[in-house]
Amino acid sequence: MDRRWAEAAERLVEYERYLRAHIEFEERHLLPHCQVGRLRWASEVYRAEHRRIEQLLRKAMDGLALARRFEMTAAAIIALLDGEKTLKHVVEHHHEREEKGLFAELRGADWVNREAATAG
Repeated sequence: MDRRWAEAAERLVEYERYLRAHIEFEERHLLPHCQVGRLRWASEVYRAEHRRIEQLLRKAMDGLALARRFEMTAAAIIALLDGEKTLKHVVEHHHEREEKGLFAELRGADWVNREAATAG
């Protein structure tokens, strides 16, 4: 709200880096173990949410880039915040799905227990 666009851009880039690492880990190491009928939601649901999150994040980053180049009106700032609110909502919904589905259901899986035993 203080129009500190450079700082906001730095934070958004940092958030993107962490989010991409999370998505990459989940898609590479967890989702391949999702078998139809074993988990509440199929791996395609998680992947589709990841693509939607990436799309919304790109839109937020593009909006912020515009804000840095042009004088923003109050309406444009509100639109930017609305877009970020949508991103936040989708990320929160995805996190809830992971907690209730993916993480909870994979926690008891045999391959997780074997890997934890060998790692420790």
